[in-house]
Amino acid sequence: KQKAGRLFDFVVRTCWSTDQAVMAHRFKLLERADFREQLGKVWSPALLMAGSKDILATPKGLASLASQIPDARALTIAGAGHLAAVTHPARIAREVSSFLESVEY
Repeated sequence: KQKAGRLFDFVVRTCWSTDQAVMAHRFKLLERADFREQLGKVWSPALLMAGSKDILATPKGLASLASQIPDARALTIAGAGHLAAVTHPARIAREVSSFLESVEY
């Protein structure tokens, strides 16, 4: 498992220093956003990733989203939460690299 480091500490500190009213407003905007009609129009290959411990972008939600995008691949990062790119950067980099190598242009 990737150890939390300076980047993780910075991200967490920044999140918690953001006014919680602002965060609540952002979550309300997300709750109202509905892009389901547009998902079928995504024409490029898509790699969708979420951590297995992510409570915002759950693996179940990830699978649902991927099923609505024609050429999407869903990947769950075991042991990661919402900050998978910060806590598991090497794994994320490998997965993105592998995905890009597999895409036909």
